[in-house]
Amino acid sequence: MRTRRDTKAVIAAVTVAVAATMGLAACDPADVNPTPTPTTGTTETTTRPTEPSTEPSLNYEDLQIEAAEAFVIDFYAVAAEVANNGYEGWQERMFPYYAGNLELWEQRSTGYERNDEEGGFTEGATEVVTITATDWVEDPTESGFDTVTFTMCLDSRSVIAFDEAGNVRTDRTTPDHPYPATAVVMGQPETDLGWSLMDLVADGEAEC
Repeated sequence: MRTRRDTKAVIAAVTVAVAATMGLAACDPADVNPTPTPTTGTTETTTRPTEPSTEPSLNYEDLQIEAAEAFVIDFYAVAAEVANNGYEGWQERMFPYYAGNLELWEQRSTGYERNDEEGGFTEGATEVVTITATDWVEDPTESGFDTVTFTMCLDSRSVIAFDEAGNVRTDRTTPDHPYPATAVVMGQPETDLGWSLMDLVADGEAEC
């Protein structure tokens, strides 16, 4: 079991400077129709050597954590899009995020289904204010999938729920402060299965 090292890749810049020296035409001022005298121009191009990166390249663990983090952030973005669109097509769009844990999918899908049947929709989106990998385990089940655990600080204060008629729902409230959450994802981005949520818990009563 290893802990994430917060490293980020920095791509080294390569700068190319080009200096050109052009010859100027000369003419005889006494000549009524002066004829330019061609001169030989020279162009010199100097390329600076590539400077080595001062940051180490991301290793396998870092790459996996980075991919898992992008997956979690994308989950919240797509969930907001689905809710903003009246939950149309929620099965097709949301199931891939739970494909590795059908029990969790059964729990969460009931909420999506209820919202779809009620015809409501939302405005706004839950923002992932911070996300930190607290644990990474390489292939714990010996099936080729790694597990990453995240702690997050979420902010849903911009989310407003509406009923089918477009009235603000008073029975649906969101925390009026940023709140903590944890997520466990398992996967391997180089496979067709990608990543999946294995656990997702938010504590709207607490603050972060």
